[in-house]
Amino acid sequence: MKRLLKAIWSSIRGEILSIIHDPRSRTAAIWTLFFSFLAHGYRWFNACFNHDSLIIWQSDGLQQLYLGRWLVPFWLLVRGKIGVPLLIAVFSVCFLALADILLVRVLDIRKKYGIVLLCALLSASPSVTCLFSCFITATDIHTLAILLSVSAVWFFLSFRRGWIPACLALAGAMALYPSYAEVTVLLLILLIFKDIACGEKTVTEKGKIWRMFAFVAAGGFVYYAVWFIAVRYLSGAGLSASPVAGDYNSLNRLGDLRLSNLPDLVKGTYASFWQFVSFPETMHPRIVGLLNVLLAIGAFFLLVLSVRKPVRLLPAAALLLILPLGTNFAYIFSGGLVHSMMVFSFSILYAGALMCMEFPGRSEGLGKVAGTVTKVLMAIALSIIALTFIVFANQCHIRKNLEEQATLSVMTRILDRMEQTEGFEPGKTRVVFVGDLNESSVAQVRNGYDETNPVQWKCGYYSMTYNEGYAFYLQNVLGYPVGLVDHQTLDSYSQMPEVMEMPAFPATGCVKMIGDTLVVKLSEE
Repeated sequence: MKRLLKAIWSSIRGEILSIIHDPRSRTAAIWTLFFSFLAHGYRWFNACFNHDSLIIWQSDGLQQLYLGRWLVPFWLLVRGKIGVPLLIAVFSVCFLALADILLVRVLDIRKKYGIVLLCALLSASPSVTCLFSCFITATDIHTLAILLSVSAVWFFLSFRRGWIPACLALAGAMALYPSYAEVTVLLLILLIFKDIACGEKTVTEKGKIWRMFAFVAAGGFVYYAVWFIAVRYLSGAGLSASPVAGDYNSLNRLGDLRLSNLPDLVKGTYASFWQFVSFPETMHPRIVGLLNVLLAIGAFFLLVLSVRKPVRLLPAAALLLILPLGTNFAYIFSGGLVHSMMVFSFSILYAGALMCMEFPGRSEGLGKVAGTVTKVLMAIALSIIALTFIVFANQCHIRKNLEEQATLSVMTRILDRMEQTEGFEPGKTRVVFVGDLNESSVAQVRNGYDETNPVQWKCGYYSMTYNEGYAFYLQNVLGYPVGLVDHQTLDSYSQMPEVMEMPAFPATGCVKMIGDTLVVKLSEE
């Protein structure tokens, strides 16, 4: 046993030293830091708490467990339950830098401009921008999941029995946020493309491809088994009795899968894939969408130029058909729910394009010229996309800052109305917010943002984007004691004739005591 452990440590130590001494690693680390700061530096030094980041104190460890994110409470013990933007940024950039270093090695990207583009595209990707803008208290959790999902592939490729740590790394990534399993699966698909183009056997070697399927399946099994046992132990009754069974974005949605709705979900997976590729969440989405399509054509053209045996194009075509499924299969397991935080795997497609630009292609003649021109055009396209991502990130962060200031102004006016209402006692009187402040007559669409496609950001013009957000904002940001009601009570009040007849904010009479409850009507919707 001692000899075995010594051999394992020697192997790991050799790989770590190889990474440290590889000049590509330093390049990836430096440029990840540079582009992360360029895209998100403004956000690191401004609170701008909004959306889910209004939950400044992460006290929902048990709920995270029930949702299937059973590793999150353990990470919060390390980082702390109150997240400071700068500290979270330091953790996040470190995780992203390590992920980029491993990606460079996994996909064997050797050209320096390719490494620089990879760091720019992933550091400023729309998913990472969404995290920093709206969910900064969870950004380090998600970037750690990215690192683990990439590490799973690196372990599998680098060690003789690498499928064992790969299985654990994949389970860990899913235990932080399940959709990051897509990153691991997509990387494996890209490596199979590389084997087809270059005639290598990185993952398609006899026996190794079965170990690849085995570690993915085992990782999913370990993840689900730990979750099932933990929830059953804590709830005492099983998954169906958990407090958030069937809740939004919960792993319990797996129980809703039926063979009858599977065809529609598969169809939706492909439709959603096309939507994110052709009309991405960024500045000038139509231009970037067109560039994405052209990049896909260019990557396939480089694949064709590199394949020496035409028969190899048949499995390549088959892989192309399942590529959208491998990139976006979380759509199926979530029952059709996909949003910005769940699609980081789409950014890995750019890493795939950079990988294709490393293919040998033709060594002479017209094929060599065509390949060189294609690579130059693809590099230009990727540079333009990276620039739009960086600009878009800064646009989103400044918008969130403006929304924070607008929210402070309007909520202060609403609190003044509440306190002037006879019968209201702070911290004692129940408060019902009816309607949505983002749908009120005082909500304004800021000029210039109609040129972007921020799906995750267009849901509001204030810091609160769902009803619980009012309590989070008042209690966590303003430090004001207020007790809100549950959804069932809210629905009953919103349908009362007396409430329906009330004018909406900012009109006189938009705040009113009804019984022992204070009702604030924010909009007519």
